[in-house]
Amino acid sequence: MIIEYLKQHINLKYKYKIIKFLLIIIIIFDIIYHIGDFMKISYERLRQVLKEELEKYEGEPVLLPYDTDFLDKLLFETKESSYAKVFSSTLIEVLNKINFSNVRFNNFFMNEFDFSSLKGVKIDPQSIYEKYMTNVICKGITFIGNFNGLILDNVNFEGSIGAKIDTIKVGRLTNCKCADVEFISQNGEPVNLGCVKTDGTDFNGSNYEEAIKEEYEFREKVKIAIYGNNKIEY
Repeated sequence: MIIEYLKQHINLKYKYKIIKFLLIIIIIFDIIYHIGDFMKISYERLRQVLKEELEKYEGEPVLLPYDTDFLDKLLFETKESSYAKVFSSTLIEVLNKINFSNVRFNNFFMNEFDFSSLKGVKIDPQSIYEKYMTNVICKGITFIGNFNGLILDNVNFEGSIGAKIDTIKVGRLTNCKCADVEFISQNGEPVNLGCVKTDGTDFNGSNYEEAIKEEYEFREKVKIAIYGNNKIEY
């Protein structure tokens, strides 16, 4: 009887230990599973605080003194159905009070946004989401990279800095306003604006005419070199 009693209690104690251990494991996995939600709640609360303070602030746009990884999580959120970044909807109304000089725009969704009220924005076109820009006003942006392979549609470059486009390497340039754009070429060759689709694009304010003139003069020199002074008309 005593032996049976001990066996029962030992087994019961062992069972409790197993149950306790399993409960701890379940709790840990639950925390890990929901940690993303906890972090979202935490960052959303920080955004609310930042918004409240910036709404009361009057003055030059503020350079937030935090590292780029933290700012990335604070200022942006992930667009639904993709991994693209968009500005936090909570902060939209106070973005003009932030200096973005120390903020990264890699994987940013460049679609239907007006940057004209923002300060300090620097963007490498090669780093944006899917290398696609459409319905964007670029005033105030400093571009720090090339546009090779990009699809550009209904993009207004007026007021931007550093937009240099190689028309042989850009993917598309349609319905754009190219004021303040510099069309460039590689290896000293003339700019060839016939190598890219440019339907509906306005070249006023760019170096378009100068680039066309350079191409024309180059073509004339080639014709003279080949045919002498006997011009061949196309």
